[in-house]
Amino acid sequence: CTYNTTGVNNVTVGGESTYDEMCLSFPVYYPRIELGKCLSLNDPNNYNTFAMTNLAPADLQALSTMLQTGSNQTASNLYSGIKSIFGTLAWTQQQQSDFQAAGISGAFYG
Repeated sequence: CTYNTTGVNNVTVGGESTYDEMCLSFPVYYPRIELGKCLSLNDPNNYNTFAMTNLAPADLQALSTMLQTGSNQTASNLYSGIKSIFGTLAWTQQQQSDFQAAGISGAFYG
């Protein structure tokens, strides 16, 4: 998948909304096995250095709390919270590059 948010002036997160980035795949495999779920996602820890360098202390604390309680929230609520925190930044070109690099070079769950 190729993601392109050129011209978007807000934070874009992954999700199922038409305003979110998403990538769908329909793999075929053989032989049949019990498969509950097949997905991949960035490890939130990939962004620690970026967050600690760029977020205000209150936003950093709010993000930390959100990620620690993430399994108790719906994906929609979690994405909304993350989007609101990162939406407070006046993104520079360097911040955009650093954030993108963290996502590309970091660990994935899959």
